[in-house]
Amino acid sequence: MKYIVDQDSAGIVEDLRKHGYVCETATKLILGHDDSRYRVGDPRIMAFLEKHRDEYTLLTGDDELVRDCTEAGLRVLRLPKPLPRFNEIRLLLSGAGAQS
Repeated sequence: MKYIVDQDSAGIVEDLRKHGYVCETATKLILGHDDSRYRVGDPRIMAFLEKHRDEYTLLTGDDELVRDCTEAGLRVLRLPKPLPRFNEIRLLLSGAGAQS
């Protein structure tokens, strides 16, 4: 499983990668660059997830985006706010049946 994070959760990307998870920001995957000054809107994230339904899971703390993805049958995992340390995120991923 690969993971995509929205801009609010981008702080976890490096820790996930260091521990063997495949994770990228929505900015990188959708806009093709790492410039966080450019925000990717929720509809574009959902469209990406729809196209990559069996490939990516969204990690986000955005309650509204979690609800919308869940209603659309897209893979999503709600992250606590503020973002926890990596060990807590790893427990969340393992509890969701996620694999690195």
